[in-house]
Amino acid sequence: VCAVLSGIETTVILYVILRMLPVLNAAPGFEAQRWAVWFGLLSVGVAAFLLVQVRDYKRMFAYSTVEHMGIILVAAGLGSAAAGYSSVYQAFSHTLAKSFCFYAAGAAFLATGTRDIAAQGGLIRRSPAAGASLLLGGLAIAGAPPFAVFLSEVAIFRAGLAQEHFAAIGLLVLFIAIGFFAVLRHVNRMVFGGARGAVEAFRLPRSCAAVLVVAGALVVVSGVYLPQPLHELLQRAAGRIAS
Repeated sequence: VCAVLSGIETTVILYVILRMLPVLNAAPGFEAQRWAVWFGLLSVGVAAFLLVQVRDYKRMFAYSTVEHMGIILVAAGLGSAAAGYSSVYQAFSHTLAKSFCFYAAGAAFLATGTRDIAAQGGLIRRSPAAGASLLLGGLAIAGAPPFAVFLSEVAIFRAGLAQEHFAAIGLLVLFIAIGFFAVLRHVNRMVFGGARGAVEAFRLPRSCAAVLVVAGALVVVSGVYLPQPLHELLQRAAGRIAS
C-alpha cells in the first residue's frame, strides 16, 4: 500500500499539477514557474531537516517523498526543455526507487517486528536479504551513483546552471546533500549498527524475497539503461508540461 501511495499516486498527482503550469503562465503577471521553484525548495528544505531527526524508517521514506516532490517541482519551474525532461525523469526514477524502499521496509519489519530505527541494528546479520535490500533502497533513493535518481538530479543541476539559476540550484544542492547524508546515516545504523540483545536469524518468505529481487533489479537496471520507447514517453510527458 505504501509503495503505491508514495511511489506512484503522489507522483501522478504532482504531474497533474505540473500540467497546469502552462495554463497558469498564460495569466498576465502570474509567474507560475517562479512560484514552483520556491515552493519546491521549501518542500525539499523542510523534508531534509525532518530526515535528520526521524526515528521511524517508514516515516523516513515518507519524508523522502516530500523531498523528491519538491525536487520535481523545482525542475519543472526552471522552464527549459532540459529541465522539463529532468523533472519527469526524476518522477520516473523516484517511483521505481521509492516503491522498492517500501518493499524493503516491509521486509525489515517482518524480520524485527518494529519500525524504530534505533532497534534495527544488525539487520544484515539478522536477515541478509532484508538488510541488503534496505541498503540498496537507501542508496538509490538518496541519490547515490549510478542509480537513476542520481542521474536525474545531476540533469536538473545542469539545466539550472545553464539558465543561471545559481541561487535556486545552490539551495537545492544543499538541501539534497543534507537529505542524502541523513538517509544514509539512518540506513547505516539499521543495517550495520550494533544490535540490541541477541541477534536471531530470520528467513524472509519466498514471496517477499521474489518481490525484492524483481523490484531491486528494476532499480539497478534503470540506472544504467533507459529503453528508447521509455525515453520517448518521458519526452512526450515533458512536452505536455512546457506546452
